[in-house]
Amino acid sequence: MSVPITTFADKNVNDDVSYNGCAYGNDQVSSRRYENSNYNDYWWIANFVRDPLAEALGVDYATMDNCTLYQVYDYSDAYVAMEFEGLKFVEENTFDNNTYLEMRTMQKIELVYMFTRDTRRLVFSRVMRKPLEAM
Repeated sequence: MSVPITTFADKNVNDDVSYNGCAYGNDQVSSRRYENSNYNDYWWIANFVRDPLAEALGVDYATMDNCTLYQVYDYSDAYVAMEFEGLKFVEENTFDNNTYLEMRTMQKIELVYMFTRDTRRLVFSRVMRKPLEAM
């Protein structure tokens, strides 16, 4: 069982907003996030959304085909952010309902698999420190 140490002396602002206030968590993310082998079971999703993303963002298909899963995730994140801001891409939506949902699922997978189970527990016990104190 993992038990977070909450008596650390340096209450860094990064503990309140991200994982990088925790050195161990940051090291784990740095080594796992860009390692394609962590996502072997999910490559089919990246392959499924490459063409619609390339078309929507005006990225060359050859460039998109050479992307790692993390890079495809980055493109999907940009697409979602631009969509949220109400920016237009192309005249027609390049995603059907299923492809769009798969793209959003890929974001969840990347954001979860960059942590190990223990790292996730440790990091988020620190991130949630202030909200829990306020409760």
